[in-house]
Amino acid sequence: MFPNESSQTHLSINLQSSQGNEAYGYTYQATLKAGYPYHFTGNYKGGVTLDGEFQAEGWQPEIDCEFGFDEILPDEGEDDGNDEGTNDGNSGNTGGEDSSGDNDTEYDTFIVSEMPGADSIWGYFYVWQTTSISSTEAEAIIIAPEQWYTLAADALDLLDTYSEDGIEGWRMFTTEEATAFRNQFQGSVSELNEFISEYGLAFFKYSDGARYLCNNAQSTFSFANNRIIDAGRTVKYYLRPVKKVRFKLK
Repeated sequence: MFPNESSQTHLSINLQSSQGNEAYGYTYQATLKAGYPYHFTGNYKGGVTLDGEFQAEGWQPEIDCEFGFDEILPDEGEDDGNDEGTNDGNSGNTGGEDSSGDNDTEYDTFIVSEMPGADSIWGYFYVWQTTSISSTEAEAIIIAPEQWYTLAADALDLLDTYSEDGIEGWRMFTTEEATAFRNQFQGSVSELNEFISEYGLAFFKYSDGARYLCNNAQSTFSFANNRIIDAGRTVKYYLRPVKKVRFKLK
């Protein structure tokens, strides 16, 4: 069992490869909560995923902690308590409010001759959801044709400067939207990709541990599992711009 009185928890990981044994250390910068199982996932560029899971009957829902091997250093023994680490201590489930909430009530309005429906293509964009306002107006969430593989820290700058067909003001999925999008396409991403690729839109990645940023780059989601977990500082993720717009018939 891990001690829960310390403000840091040091993990040691041993890998055996053709070059010999390698030891790595990772410091989780947060106090472990009593009664909560922890699920630590380490991602290695060589294609290896290490999972450590601790559960007991009557415990609270597990807390997920994901890290990449590019953000941990070779293990040099026991933690002396002065290791600042490379994680901000927020590697568990995102429990706070979604900071990327779409609070604006004024959306870009586009005059159209025919109202786009959900799961359709409008110009360069994929129309994911539509909500009817009246017989002549609707709100919609559109998804951009481009995506990036980037650090969470660079995501907002990429969105701020992104423009497609003269449309600006893009953001990323909120936590709620990410959950809904994942649930809708978790078993049919290949079909979605086949459809959007016919119109030149980039594929959604869903294998090899691919995760997408959401919640203002504070969290990530994946089509491979149901977990929304905190974004790491040195791990790269996919970023897909989305935007809420309003359509109005001529």
